[in-house]
Amino acid sequence: HRNEGMMDLTKIEPIPVVCSQSKLACALACKRKWWYKYRMGIELRGMERKDSATLGTIYHRLQCLGPGSEKQVMAEVQKQQTALMDRVNKGEDLDGNMARAAGMLTELYHKAVVMSQIFWDRFPQPAYLKTMGSEIKLEFSVPDWPFPFEGTIDKLLSDQSRPETTIWIRD
Repeated sequence: HRNEGMMDLTKIEPIPVVCSQSKLACALACKRKWWYKYRMGIELRGMERKDSATLGTIYHRLQCLGPGSEKQVMAEVQKQQTALMDRVNKGEDLDGNMARAAGMLTELYHKAVVMSQIFWDRFPQPAYLKTMGSEIKLEFSVPDWPFPFEGTIDKLLSDQSRPETTIWIRD
């Protein structure tokens, strides 16, 4: 029989919808890509190269760890480069995106360091604001809304200059 051993795509159950900024941006850019990726869990083999998203990830890592973390983040970037090149050497780089991404990581790291330094110099965290947590993942529901939301709080701060508890979200 011709279809023997083939997966029956009609039997795949959709993944429950959880709304986030990145999922919403994907849906607005291409509904079909959103459906395959976030509802059906189907992605292309290989790698999608997104330099601006990678830059943002490195920048957020620097912001999470704070000034003086540049060497640690550089080591993490080098580890990513090594992992990508290992996949290239195994023949997994179907379209060359992994090799290009590995090559771009150093440049993106340096851009993220400059962006972070500008932010730290221009908007230093006052001493009276104490960090309670960084990169806090959360999921929440809104009454009468059909699906939950998810997101990440970059930094949660407590204002120590006030007698009452005051919490700030720094993003």
